[in-house]
Amino acid sequence: MPWKLLLPALVMVVAIHETVGQDRGPPPVPPRPGDDPTTAPPTVPGPGEYIVVDAPTCSVDIVFVVDESSSISTSWFDRVKRFIVDFLDCFTNLNDVWVGVIPLHCVPRTYLRLSPATDRDPFDFNQLMQKGGQTRAGLAIRFMKDTSYFRIGVPRAAVVLTDGQSDSPVQAEADAARTAGIGLYAVSIGDLVDNAELEAIGGSSDHVFKSDNTCNVATRILADLCGLTGNS
Repeated sequence: MPWKLLLPALVMVVAIHETVGQDRGPPPVPPRPGDDPTTAPPTVPGPGEYIVVDAPTCSVDIVFVVDESSSISTSWFDRVKRFIVDFLDCFTNLNDVWVGVIPLHCVPRTYLRLSPATDRDPFDFNQLMQKGGQTRAGLAIRFMKDTSYFRIGVPRAAVVLTDGQSDSPVQAEADAARTAGIGLYAVSIGDLVDNAELEAIGGSSDHVFKSDNTCNVATRILADLCGLTGNS
């Protein structure tokens, strides 16, 4: 009979149709009410893949010890405040930097406690008013060491901006600060500078800088305390 001849062909067509349907997979699920079709799903790394994130590569606490004594002229003191503002621009978002300020004269005081540099505005530093008086750098370094709220486990440094015309010994206090784990860096300011005292503060000539080498100081701190070089 003819229908017996057509039966095998019909079975073959049905089998092919089912196979094609399986390759196509299930029909897409319609979006639910409120779904945003333009929003991409979160990226999930697959096996052997990773996602790069901007995590801090260096954490540092830095205290500026600023000479505001009578031997520093008003114009130089204004340059000191500009130095601090420019110094903070030397870092990137990959540097977790906290800063504080201690003015240096007869009696040291805390002007700004250590806090994230990203929370600071140039106005904070520009409002610092010069008081005058004697240059007691050694006393200020000891005050910085004993009163600064450094973070536990974070490398720490102090940048002393002075002319070195100190009325008190600095060597012993600078050595005590280094023994306490605080890296010291000296920046020369003023018209008459005692370089020998600046070296005593910094501990060596490569820790002494001129005030126009703002980012050189920042780079050196990153290299010494974090093993980083360049503006990274």
